[in-house]
Amino acid sequence: MPEGLHPIISKFMEMLNLHNTEGYEETFSKDAVINEISVGRNYEGKEEIKEYFTNYFIGYNTQTKLVSHTNENYDKVNVRVFFTGDFPGGEIYGSFKFILHDGYITYLEADLE
Repeated sequence: MPEGLHPIISKFMEMLNLHNTEGYEETFSKDAVINEISVGRNYEGKEEIKEYFTNYFIGYNTQTKLVSHTNENYDKVNVRVFFTGDFPGGEIYGSFKFILHDGYITYLEADLE
């Protein structure tokens, strides 16, 4: 992963592409929220976050490539990504906006471009 990327985000990206549910879940705090703008809903807590991961990453065999990242500060990181997979169109750009606390993801805003 690129220099300067927070270690938990590096792990998050690795677990996405390995489709490793347990490792993915470990990157989030127990009360984390994913605001999935392109789907139009929030996923709250570990069970719903697991559902999101299973449906959109494992279910569509999605691979995620980091395009760029910017750090607003150590706990706020914006990432631009390129998704490929078995979804309509097969490829699309997206973004993740992370808020971190105590080494975990507490909030993730996800969107497609």
